Amino acid sequence: MKPLSLIRHSLLRPWLIMLSCVASLAQATDSNTPPELLRLATAQFTVGAPLWRSLIVGNLVTEAKLVTLEGARNNLGSGEWQHDMDGEDSRDWLCYWLPHARLGLWLVSDARKTDGSHRITRITLRNQPQPQTTSACAALRSPQLSLSLDGYDWIGASSAEVQAVMGVSTPPADGWWRFEHHRRIEGKCDRTRYRTNWLWLHFAKGRVDEIDAGQISNC
Repeated sequence: MKPLSLIRHSLLRPWLIMLSCVASLAQATDSNTPPELLRLATAQFTVGAPLWRSLIVGNLVTEAKLVTLEGARNNLGSGEWQHDMDGEDSRDWLCYWLPHARLGLWLVSDARKTDGSHRITRITLRNQPQPQTTSACAALRSPQLSLSLDGYDWIGASSAEVQAVMGVSTPPADGWWRFEHHRRIEGKCDRTRYRTNWLWLHFAKGRVDEIDAGQISNC
């Protein structure tokens, strides 16, 4: 008779192989796909003006406003166009890695403009010390490269600097400050149309180290 440990191992082996394959697949796909949209239980702060309109990328010589994925790839000179899902859930994105800042940058579009270009609807900056070698995220190596949302360079900002602009004094316990702006939009639609514009800032050791910014419409 086989020892109990060998019987248990033979029964578990197929499941261990399957779990290993699933984990490997998740690791491969998660390396360059946009981070999941955070579902936070913390309080949000409503502000009276849009929180951002475009991502501004610059260096010591020039700067450019990035409003569409096409414009982002033209200005940054690299980036593999990526796409998943179809229909209402379809999305396109570009992914980059900033080695000097140890950050991953995702520019996501789930909406097309009337001229067919892909309007950037979400911008995410997350801690990413070292991406996988199979990652499709292009490296932006210039240490002079700066990223800002309409002139506000939030990465590295202190809580006092954020409060001076946003007017919030009580940070949530989980480190995320969540700001939103809601606006009614005039136009053809079968219901009242609203647009939500958000800016979430994550703090670590008293300074912003991650950003999630985006905008969605109900029509």
